[in-house]
Amino acid sequence: MSPGTLPNNWQPCASSAIEAFRYLPGEGVLQLVFRDGRMHYDYPCDDQLFARFRAAGSKGRFVNTVLKPHARRLGWSRQPYRWTGW
Repeated sequence: MSPGTLPNNWQPCASSAIEAFRYLPGEGVLQLVFRDGRMHYDYPCDDQLFARFRAAGSKGRFVNTVLKPHARRLGWSRQPYRWTGW
């Protein structure tokens, strides 16, 4: 995948786990597409949390140690779905 093929504000991610991401501030959601199985997940997110995600040295570790626990605390239970985009 090249950056030119990403639609709708998706950004490529230099991560071994995450292929691309986009932040939807109006919805308070960070969307991630994982390389393994190309599964798409939505996480509750605000501007400060998104800034921390962007600055994280390991995006995968940040997801597991920060985003997932944050989502659980908020009772967030959206299910992943297989990504068929791009």
